[in-house]
Amino acid sequence: MRTQTPASTDSEFARFAGELAESFSFNRSVGQIYGLLYLQESPLSLEDIGQRLSMSKGNASINIRLLESWGAVRPVSLVGSRKDFYEANRDIKQVALRRVKEGLTKRLDRAEEQLVHLLNSGNGISVAQKRIQELQSLIIKARKAMVFIAQWIA
Repeated sequence: MRTQTPASTDSEFARFAGELAESFSFNRSVGQIYGLLYLQESPLSLEDIGQRLSMSKGNASINIRLLESWGAVRPVSLVGSRKDFYEANRDIKQVALRRVKEGLTKRLDRAEEQLVHLLNSGNGISVAQKRIQELQSLIIKARKAMVFIAQWIA
């Protein structure tokens, strides 16, 4: 027989996870859902998630999809049920590292594109272009540091 965490522990941890997510500029609901699923020994349906967190099924569904795209939760099929059930990826290190890597890569790509555009629109070597090239060098170093940090954490 599987044991469940007490409802008070679930709600307190979900509240904590929501606040933590918000402190990292994520949606509070994303953190609450992940926090709730993280503690569970068995998958929960969207209805269960919504009920336990006092949120609409629609809000739960939207945020579950986001968590799925991050690899933080996965859908699970239960025999005899047509409902959608979900469980957390409990490898928190992997989830966090993937999210940080994706977020930084996206931002570095955007910055690099803008710097290339600025360099191409200039006319000759100027002080501004030298400084832009220094920023490009910093982006290259940041990409190398990301690889090192990922290896170090893993």
